[in-house]
Amino acid sequence: TYITMQAGAVNDTNFNPSVKFHTAAVVNYTQDFTHPTLMSFDLNLTSETISFTFDEVIDISSFKITEFTLQVNGSQSHVEDLTFSVNSTILNPKNDVKVVVNIGKMDLDQIKLNRALATSKLNTYLSYTDQGVADMNAQPLVPRNKTEAMRVDTYAEDITDPVLISFLLDMNYGIEARLLLTFSEPVLGSSLNMSHLAIEGGLYGPSYPVVKNGFTHGTYNESHNGLVVSIVLDSVFVNSLKKDLQIAIDQPSTFLTMTSVAITDMNYQPLVTITPSSSAVLRSHIPDTTYPNVLQTSIQKLSDGNHRYQVIFDETVNIDSINYTRFSLSAENYKNCSEFACKYQLSGGVTMNVENSTILNFYLLLNDDNAQKKLEILRPDINRTLFDFSVDFITDMNRNRLLPTNVNVSFAELETRPPSLISFRVDMNGSLLYLTFDEPVRAASLDVTFLTVQSSRQSSNGSVTLSELSKVVSRDGLEMQVHVSLNDSNRIKQNTDLLSTENNSYVTLRQGFVYDMAQVPNPSNGTFGFPAIKFDEDTTSPVLDFYNLNMNTGILQLHFREVVSLSSVDVTQITISNSEILGSGNSRTLTGGTVLTGIVDHVRDVYIQLTDTDMNNIKFKRIAEVKASTWLLMTNKTLVDANDRQIRAVKYPRGVTHYDPDVTPPEIVQFNISMDKGLLQILFTEPVVLHEINVTAYTFYGGVNTTQIYEPPLHTMNTSECETLCDSDYSCLIGCVSESRPHRLCEIQCASSADLEASGDLESGSGSRSGSTDGASLLCTRGCFGRGLAPNEYKLTTSYPRSSC
Repeated sequence: TYITMQAGAVNDTNFNPSVKFHTAAVVNYTQDFTHPTLMSFDLNLTSETISFTFDEVIDISSFKITEFTLQVNGSQSHVEDLTFSVNSTILNPKNDVKVVVNIGKMDLDQIKLNRALATSKLNTYLSYTDQGVADMNAQPLVPRNKTEAMRVDTYAEDITDPVLISFLLDMNYGIEARLLLTFSEPVLGSSLNMSHLAIEGGLYGPSYPVVKNGFTHGTYNESHNGLVVSIVLDSVFVNSLKKDLQIAIDQPSTFLTMTSVAITDMNYQPLVTITPSSSAVLRSHIPDTTYPNVLQTSIQKLSDGNHRYQVIFDETVNIDSINYTRFSLSAENYKNCSEFACKYQLSGGVTMNVENSTILNFYLLLNDDNAQKKLEILRPDINRTLFDFSVDFITDMNRNRLLPTNVNVSFAELETRPPSLISFRVDMNGSLLYLTFDEPVRAASLDVTFLTVQSSRQSSNGSVTLSELSKVVSRDGLEMQVHVSLNDSNRIKQNTDLLSTENNSYVTLRQGFVYDMAQVPNPSNGTFGFPAIKFDEDTTSPVLDFYNLNMNTGILQLHFREVVSLSSVDVTQITISNSEILGSGNSRTLTGGTVLTGIVDHVRDVYIQLTDTDMNNIKFKRIAEVKASTWLLMTNKTLVDANDRQIRAVKYPRGVTHYDPDVTPPEIVQFNISMDKGLLQILFTEPVVLHEINVTAYTFYGGVNTTQIYEPPLHTMNTSECETLCDSDYSCLIGCVSESRPHRLCEIQCASSADLEASGDLESGSGSRSGSTDGASLLCTRGCFGRGLAPNEYKLTTSYPRSSC
């Protein structure tokens, strides 16, 4: 720190001027410790500046605008207060007692948007921290907290008119459009007057005011203030634009007009007028890329009998783009059934519209109309009939294609006259009745118990009314298919004069048998039968469902799926086997039997009483001893059905369903004795198991009244004794022993294997057999008789087959 003084810089008391003082160093120096103080501040919203005046020069490099806050009042903080951001810039960047700051755009817009802050001197205060600025000696600013904020000295309001900077017309905003207006400063939302707003096609193009005929076609948020105003243009306005191919197609065809009173800024300054020639306005256009959607469909009956098909879209469509072959009528559940039964694609159509619109009206070509009626697609129930649109059926005005969709018909007008039967067909092979009506009918309404088949036009006899077991198997339409239940079908087949030819096939329907699509019932045709126009006979062979066998009674029951003719039964075509493997085991083809008949010839159950010969041979061959050894085969010549169709053969053994075993004890029919050969022959009522015969249980008597019985001691022979008595090829037959000679054999009989083999049928009570096999008539040759044991008394002893020696 140095000082110089020029000559004459000061005078003494006698007015003598000082002499020039050359540079000299300071003797005593005291630094500036006084903090700088803000004396005043000014706010000018038109020039967008805030000025600060201090009591001393401040270091401009230390100035921090972010430490200054505008307040609503000077005694307390408020939610509307604004602290300046770093976006503000200093206009006089030099050390001085005054600093002028250009308020940043973001801060300025916030100040203007805040209608409680800085709108006059009364609500413009400033608080700041000691870090806001420093003097040249780095002494910080004297702060003012929020409770002692400084009031503005000079205040200038905003008198600048707002300017539209740009606009964007978004035609891809669903079924509506969005108009975004961007201004140079915040505008007052509630000041928007859409009567002074219009979409233009250029200087000489069409004009579409947003408010027309007193109706406003736009909505916005009136309470929203800001730089951007969003207006949603309704679908009516947008569809009007889309109809006109000269406007709002792209950016070059999109202009906007706004008068000065269309909107104001936050200080009620009017807008700078906008015209199509306002080149400063940035124009933007978002084309419509949204696919058109179907809102509603209907079918309306016209006075000429035709039907008008109407489709309402959510936007204007181009009628020149229609391709009717991409349109189908379908039932709601067409994906669950065959396409041709539930869906019909048009071959063409006739457009009734004369201009592009959101509503398309057309009618079907005659062949298409007849075809859809034939396929029973058209229904009055709005949840059942569908308009099915494929891609490329139609486009909107910007060539956006309608996506594939199917829509329920909202409304349909159809005829309400009662349905009438016009044809009747019989298919006995498929157990189906086909009834065709003159208009579509509801399958769910059909009551099969109201249907009667009869053998003539007027028949009180030879008729069958279907039971509830029969069912309708078709969907809504012109033709109803009734599947006749197995029970009803067999009831019909029992009468060979009913539904066996076209000439004896008639049907009657009671009123309410079926209802049309408008819930109108069919009329009754009384007892006057409607003749069949076609008859398909039963060509299906009857099938054996199951069979039961009772070995106790000898009854064989055959159960079939349909009635068969009892008079046609040939029992000799039936074979019973003891093995489930074809060609193995023992089998018996029946030689006869009695078919048990009833009051009718055609039945589902056939009962056959087997002959004794067949029963004996079945038992002799160890067939049907238990359920597991009971199997049946049957040729196709066994019997025929009511239509003389041969049965389907049972080519592979089939097991029995219900089996009753033989529980009747065998009885002796007669016995023969040869005293010369020492042989006893016993004949039984049925075959018996030989190796289970206990010969000690048989006693001879000298007369019917003899009561004395002699019981001789028995001799048991061991294996070695048996081998010495008989060769290996013979069965060892051991008899009883004499009481007087207990260790000597009374008699030994050895029969060859060839003599023991059985052949031919076994008939009860006749014939004779020798050997160790079982049979119905057995020779008890495995014993001897004691002689001289006691008068007229003989005892038969144990028989020893070789296998048990």
